[in-house]
Amino acid sequence: MTNDINAIQTTINDYFLSTHEGDIARIESAFHPDCKITGFINEQYVEMTLTQFCERVIAATRADSSAKYDKQMISIDQHSNVAMVKARVLVGELYFTDYITLMKLDGKWVIRQKSFTDA
Repeated sequence: MTNDINAIQTTINDYFLSTHEGDIARIESAFHPDCKITGFINEQYVEMTLTQFCERVIAATRADSSAKYDKQMISIDQHSNVAMVKARVLVGELYFTDYITLMKLDGKWVIRQKSFTDA
């Protein structure tokens, strides 16, 4: 179980760093290609594919390459090949709460679903 927790933390840290740095290849490595990304920005519901999410990340990193890095895991709940991570993430001037579902597929932990809110 300790190895799985370490691998989950590595996947989440890859997500954190890759979105902060605009590293699309690393984002794609952390997420499952068919993942769902849904949530609320300014009380408006949004739904994105991984490609759309990557486009938003690139636009944000180009707009503010000196953005402050403030991303942290709040909790990890893991059972067998499924896990849930709650995270607090700064994007621009807004703090988001992320609920991230991961699955261990072919021996690798990947993000299958990310739901978020800035409220």
